[in-house]
Amino acid sequence: MTRCVRRALGSCAAVIAAAGLLSACNAAVDKAVGEGKGEITVSHTDEAIVIENGSGRPALNVRVTLDGGSAGTFFIIVPTMDTGEKKTVLFGLLRSEDGTLLDTAAVSPRDIKLTARDTLNNNYEATVPW
Repeated sequence: MTRCVRRALGSCAAVIAAAGLLSACNAAVDKAVGEGKGEITVSHTDEAIVIENGSGRPALNVRVTLDGGSAGTFFIIVPTMDTGEKKTVLFGLLRSEDGTLLDTAAVSPRDIKLTARDTLNNNYEATVPW
């Protein structure tokens, strides 16, 4: 074999080996993330809704909806939450689809629902009764 052919074969072998190592690393990362998926939780106090991101990844488009029975539904969207972040949202910040603010004196809440996704596009849902 000529020097040129040996050099080309050596370069191809190095590229193939590097690609194999990179794909093995990606599989290990995906497996670890999938196994360690935590939760994004929602709860409430007398004055507020508490959201906590325990998913291990930043959360995106966290939507909290309060079912107000005959008064309708009220919601708030939190665009992003860092890993481990905890947010307290006062009831007065929730709005209906037409923009009406939540009046806690006029509403008999039934439950609170949370939907969100993380940066790996995993979906999260939680519902807690009032």
